[in-house]
Amino acid sequence: LASILNHMAREQWIWETYRDEPDQRIAIINEFIRLYPAEMSLVRFVSEEVEVGDFKVPKGSPLRLMIGAANRDPAMFTNPHQFDHKRPPEATMHLSFGIGPHACAGQLISRTQIKTILDAIATKATRIEIGGEAALAHTDRVRGYLSLPLKVY
Repeated sequence: LASILNHMAREQWIWETYRDEPDQRIAIINEFIRLYPAEMSLVRFVSEEVEVGDFKVPKGSPLRLMIGAANRDPAMFTNPHQFDHKRPPEATMHLSFGIGPHACAGQLISRTQIKTILDAIATKATRIEIGGEAALAHTDRVRGYLSLPLKVY
């Protein structure tokens, strides 16, 4: 949520679209979740030998999966570092909450919380601005903010 608000403060048109076009809200949230996954990577243990490119990963080995990198793969996403909530449906399949049987069970709650908070702000605010320097808690595994000063008008 902090990453979304920070980005909206830097690109006001996105906030205006969110506020003024409620039918675009889900797509906007989904694109932000692609750009800013809460978990940047995860480790899984290989249950059987698998090939990754030209490399064989032995059974039982840890494999670090880079969600943040996969979500910005130019083979999957045109202009992958750019916000674009109007991507075609086949290009909205990011890995921020996992996929298939290993998808995050709490993603519906997370998405609902984000939408509820942004919707509440949208009923009152016309603008969001940066109010000072943010303090990041960002590693190769997780991203977050220790503080994010914003001005909401």
